Amino acid sequence: MTEIYLVRHGYSKANELDIFLGQQNVDLTEKGRTQAKLACDYLKQFNISKIYSSDLDRACQTAEPLSSALNLPIIKRENLREIDGGEWDWVKYSEIDDKYHDIWKLWGCDICSSYCPGGETFIKLQDRIYKEMEKIAIANDGNIIAVYSHGSSIKSFICKVLGVTGKEANELRYPGNSSVSKLIYDNKKFNLEFYSKNDFLGNTATHLTITIKGE
Repeated sequence: MTEIYLVRHGYSKANELDIFLGQQNVDLTEKGRTQAKLACDYLKQFNISKIYSSDLDRACQTAEPLSSALNLPIIKRENLREIDGGEWDWVKYSEIDDKYHDIWKLWGCDICSSYCPGGETFIKLQDRIYKEMEKIAIANDGNIIAVYSHGSSIKSFICKVLGVTGKEANELRYPGNSSVSKLIYDNKKFNLEFYSKNDFLGNTATHLTITIKGE
């Protein structure tokens, strides 16, 4: 059995500017760094023995406080990255809606059938993340670990864990910045104990809200 605390990165400069960002680098804001420290304070109570992270800066920066507090290295995994945003990278959500309205509308109502033009589909991301999480879980049987990743990555993974497909996937909200989800991997299966817990963030908590014109 492997106990997993899955953490979304803190509030980033892209989040602050309402910009879509996939596998490009951006730093956390000061609020994001505060969130990362608060997440660390919450996670320190558990007997975490390993820390894994997407190799993107915003995820690693979120993992750094826990790494320092527990004197554990951050094990970076490329397959924990966010979705490949393709043509949407660095573009404001409102501009994506203007230029790619039909695909953006699909993203908002049937994400399992949608994709980032020139990048990944939601399903390809889901398969990538699930395989990497399973690999990590199997390698850490008997341990308690923390894994740092991204909003769409975590959402897609949890959808697969819960068996949520089709339009129902859009009903699962994106995890908040620096929120924690807990899973148990046992008997070749993930079980979700809680999702996007962020009460420990207090008034620093932030959430992703996507709007679509005409909706």
